[in-house]
Amino acid sequence: MKGESNLGISGIAYNCLISTLQQIVEIGDLCFYIKMDSHSPAPEDPLLAALPPATDYMTYLTLLEYQLNVQNLPTLTRLLAEDDGSLAREIGWDLLRLVLAMLEETPAEASKCLEVIAQRGNPREVVVRVAEELEKLAQDTDSSDAAEEVSDQETDELPTFAGEATRIHLGRMTLDGTPETAQRGRRGVDDHTEDEATTETAETSGDASRLQALLMMLSIVHPRIRTQYPSRFLATSLPAALGAYRRIPCSPATTSAFLALLSKLAGTRPPSLPPRPSSLAGPAPLASGPAGGPAITKSTPPLPDPEAAAEVETGVNIGSETEKKIILRLLQAVMLEILDEYTSSFQSGDCPCLSWTARLREKFEPKRILPGRLTETERWETTPELKARDRVMMAFDELSRDLHVDLLSQTKAIVDAEGKSDTDVPSTAETEVSEYPTSPSQIPFPPTGVVLLYADQQYLRHDGSSPSVSQWELAQLFTSFFPVSAAPTVPSAPLQDALLSLLYGSTQLSVEASQSADRRQQPDAFVRLLSSLTQSFTITPHPHLRDDAHHIATRLLHSYPRTEVRLEIIQQTVRGVSGSDEAEQAIPLAPPMQTGVLKAVAVDWLKDEFLSHFRHGASTDVGMDPGILSTDETLAALLFPRLSLPNESQIDEFLLTVPFYISSMNLLCVLLSHARGLPVIDAAAGPLLVALESWLDFLVELVNPVQGHTQIQTQTENDDQVAIAESMPDIYALDDACRRARGAIDKRS
Repeated sequence: MKGESNLGISGIAYNCLISTLQQIVEIGDLCFYIKMDSHSPAPEDPLLAALPPATDYMTYLTLLEYQLNVQNLPTLTRLLAEDDGSLAREIGWDLLRLVLAMLEETPAEASKCLEVIAQRGNPREVVVRVAEELEKLAQDTDSSDAAEEVSDQETDELPTFAGEATRIHLGRMTLDGTPETAQRGRRGVDDHTEDEATTETAETSGDASRLQALLMMLSIVHPRIRTQYPSRFLATSLPAALGAYRRIPCSPATTSAFLALLSKLAGTRPPSLPPRPSSLAGPAPLASGPAGGPAITKSTPPLPDPEAAAEVETGVNIGSETEKKIILRLLQAVMLEILDEYTSSFQSGDCPCLSWTARLREKFEPKRILPGRLTETERWETTPELKARDRVMMAFDELSRDLHVDLLSQTKAIVDAEGKSDTDVPSTAETEVSEYPTSPSQIPFPPTGVVLLYADQQYLRHDGSSPSVSQWELAQLFTSFFPVSAAPTVPSAPLQDALLSLLYGSTQLSVEASQSADRRQQPDAFVRLLSSLTQSFTITPHPHLRDDAHHIATRLLHSYPRTEVRLEIIQQTVRGVSGSDEAEQAIPLAPPMQTGVLKAVAVDWLKDEFLSHFRHGASTDVGMDPGILSTDETLAALLFPRLSLPNESQIDEFLLTVPFYISSMNLLCVLLSHARGLPVIDAAAGPLLVALESWLDFLVELVNPVQGHTQIQTQTENDDQVAIAESMPDIYALDDACRRARGAIDKRS
């Protein structure tokens, strides 16, 4: 035909095109008729009428885009499940987005349909589409279209391998974390109005449902793929899933869904454990279906991989032992990434961590529990949100054992890597970056996840015995994660609690273990540990962790066998700076607002050393002999510094230092009661006491010059008066300490 030759198409192709267009027009007329003539008898279901071979698969998919709804979704699910698998194999991966959109409106039926698609669709095509949907979840709404366009462009440029799916672009999404800005946005920095926040909450809830459904599909699709390199499919889908998990606010449901996926991919089904009798153990793991919700009854068995049969002839559908190790390592690394992300989500709540240290202290120090008050252990046993955290952590623990994660060796590896430069690491093929991992060593473990999981296992099974990681190695761990810095950042609460719980467990050992040879040979490292602990409890905003860090630092200090090292730590803490080497640049151990409190801690440490010496007698090496004050003028000057007379310009500075002066006067009372012949008492402590008494009179008079007490008159209120009034509890404590010191001096005279 002339028209055919002008168009450049063959007669057969032209006829096929005309036939397809006619079918589309007929289907469109049918859809219009169904919509307009609602009063006529119901026609045959269009999903049944147009079912292939009545139409081709592309035409049928077009029909579904217009006709599929929540009412006929069960019909589609039945059609997909009851044929020989052709329908799901041909259009299943394109159906995913249509069914996924109905998940919020009809979650049970949509989940069932998605499950059938995962069981009977082409697994290599479905896994790519699932990964694409996960990538969309991982992206911000405003940038999703642009990112999808970039994805299409970059996918075409990537090479593929025999037996693998078409790759998708992962952007900057990696196993070791997302960019800091993305993480910060996901973790709840609230810059929205109330209406925007409400909308975002609704969207987030829908995103969480989609994430759980997609994770369920991955748990079905991946085991169906039979190829030589199954790790390449996992290396595509798991980072996409991690990206989505990081953007959607973490919850026990989404976390359990991810853990269920990893468990299925590992070929294990951890049994639910009964509640443990120990107060330290949490409840049994969360019972859920593959998507973290109710378990779905699987009436249709998964079909085999349709492409695997063709690959049998070429012998490329059997994974090697190296492949199995890569897959295992990949699952282990992803589990640790999830743990890191899940615990990071705690920081915005009232309880920013898992309170392992606080609960261990209640177990081993029952005397510190106040009668009639709710303990931390009881709070975790009675609060639903906290109980859910314990259940999720137990699920992590069980899965780590099924995945054979060697936490001990991984924890020691972190210690060994500390202090090594990049040049210490050999450059071999094992460490070179490749598009897909070719060996297990190319898949890194997140150090934070390793420490968190190791601490969890030690907490659950803590019996006071020697931990597998020595106290010396724990000290290196703590200082590597929280180094002393002139510009420190607030420590991650879950990680800080994990390391503190491990250090606390090590302090429960025998005296012989706590005085091990390696600690005596590493005084500089011990000083760094105490400096790191000291700085951490001065900057953390969480009271429990602040108290835990201070308590552990105190225990470690007093148990260290070398007196000169303990004295060095106390002196640097009174100065408020770190560094055992005079050549080192001094680094503040506390922000300016906390300097007085930090110095008070150091004075209290020294007071405890003196009291221990008095209790055990001068003939022992226990504690410190207060005679060092006579031989060390520098120490005496630090404890009892010269104080200028009262001055309004120095009020703020004095008020910040009041806690230190309280501790100094308490130390003076101890010395006056137990020590004799110390010239420092008269030379330094006496003048300091006189100056403090003058300051107390000055402050009281400044607050209320008429009545001589602390009620501020509104008419004469100023900044100094407000500051003094807010500090009155400390001022009262200082006045009491000065009165007791004055009484002790008068009594000795």
